[in-house]
Amino acid sequence: MTAATGGGNRRRPMVSLLIITIMAISLVATTGYTAFTLVQSSDRIAQAQRSAGQMHKLAALVEANLRTLKNDGTLYAPAPKERPDGKTELPVWLMPGVQTPWGVPYGYCVFAPAPDQISPSIVTTPWPQDGAPGARNYVLSAPAAPAEIARAGIIAAIVAPAIGSDKMPDCAGLTMKDGQLTLPAGSALGVTRGSSADLAAVAASATVRRHVAPTQAGDGSGTTAADAMSLTAALGLWQATQPNGMALRLAPGRHEVPAALLDQLANGSGGGRTMRLVLQGEAAGVVIASLPTGAPFRLPTDIRVENVAFDTPVEAMPGTRLSFAGTNAISVANGPALKGYHARLDVTGSLTVTSNTGDGVQVTGGEALFRDADVVAQVGTGRAGLVSALGAAVTFSGERQRPRLRVRGRGGVPMAAIRSGGGQTILDSADVGAESDTQFGVVLENGALEMTATAVGLNGARPRSAGVLDLGGARVASDSASQITVAPGGKCAHGELFAQPATARRSAAEVAGGSAPLAVSLTNRSHWGCRQ
Repeated sequence: MTAATGGGNRRRPMVSLLIITIMAISLVATTGYTAFTLVQSSDRIAQAQRSAGQMHKLAALVEANLRTLKNDGTLYAPAPKERPDGKTELPVWLMPGVQTPWGVPYGYCVFAPAPDQISPSIVTTPWPQDGAPGARNYVLSAPAAPAEIARAGIIAAIVAPAIGSDKMPDCAGLTMKDGQLTLPAGSALGVTRGSSADLAAVAASATVRRHVAPTQAGDGSGTTAADAMSLTAALGLWQATQPNGMALRLAPGRHEVPAALLDQLANGSGGGRTMRLVLQGEAAGVVIASLPTGAPFRLPTDIRVENVAFDTPVEAMPGTRLSFAGTNAISVANGPALKGYHARLDVTGSLTVTSNTGDGVQVTGGEALFRDADVVAQVGTGRAGLVSALGAAVTFSGERQRPRLRVRGRGGVPMAAIRSGGGQTILDSADVGAESDTQFGVVLENGALEMTATAVGLNGARPRSAGVLDLGGARVASDSASQITVAPGGKCAHGELFAQPATARRSAAEVAGGSAPLAVSLTNRSHWGCRQ
């Protein structure tokens, strides 16, 4: 009895140890599985959040690219890319390479743009419709959206497979539930006819770089030279995304942009942010033109131009900065070739401006800085190489070399190299020259002229020519290192301002007493050398 009881007591600790071991293993397994499940759930939640953010960006991008094709007020969506399985994706040009966090493309569903544009399948049409290179396809008609989706104003949708799946959802499965666009398996976000209010926030903060060619190459994404996009497509991408910076590397050749697109871009909004667009010619021979010709190239953003020739006017819009570097040219038939309106113009390097009937450069308000610049203006009869008005500030200055302005006639006799209609014109170590019997070097209608170590030269001999002409209300100051050279028969300076130079022997009392000739002469501080 006692022995049996002792053996049973020895077995009880072993059973207890076995039970404890089993419980410990179960606890570890449960904890491990719970941790694994939590990590997996957390990863799925993170993927869902990232995908939702991507879908909102894509929806805003599609909204920004809606176009009116028929002037009927109807907005048309970009045409989708068809897959081999019959499903549809976003077009590559809209945002190249975008995928879900689990590595599959987003789907793209489109519906009929209007009740009278319903068709059994998707019918597309190019935009712009004038045959310009780089045109993109838009949905002209498509199957009708379900009634509840149409009532919500949804004309397209971004769809994504279920997390971890590569099976693209079917557009026919889209429904509205509690005011939300839903799918049986996957997620969806509608694109409405309204423009995205969050487009500026959606835009990337980094500089976007694209390769541009006269004709589209490869997939047209612009990510490489082999897949270059057209300039029309690149400007459309800029308009849609409005990144903080975009650099377009232009291959040699003629890049034509529809005039309708240029007008649309000019009337668009800069989004209230500081942005910059760089047009960079990769080699000589890059030409930008409008189709048809004559539409000004202007954007509501800062622009830098490097080694590009324009066969259309170029304008800097109010509040923007337009910079030129390298070797550039602008040629037009009518009007000023380059115009700044309450903007800032910065010119370095070489710039040739040509106009058959207009001025070369026109600065209205704002400022223009020609630093180390070599400017050649070929202008029509009675025109000037550079014209300023409305208090504009114009400065020629040199840091590494003397800036130059040379004016030539374009089938006639130009009036002047510079015509100042107010504001301040500063010529610091500059060379201003005029050819083809140009009548005046600098014409002052108002404002101030300051010259330091500057040379103004007129080659033509005309009876009433002058290096500097005052038409009233001007102020002039120059140092003795400045030189005006005119041909025989001309004058170095002409006008009331130069009729009676001020002298040190005149007393302040004479001025205070109302000596008009002397009062006028006090605004003349010119000490330039005169050579005839």
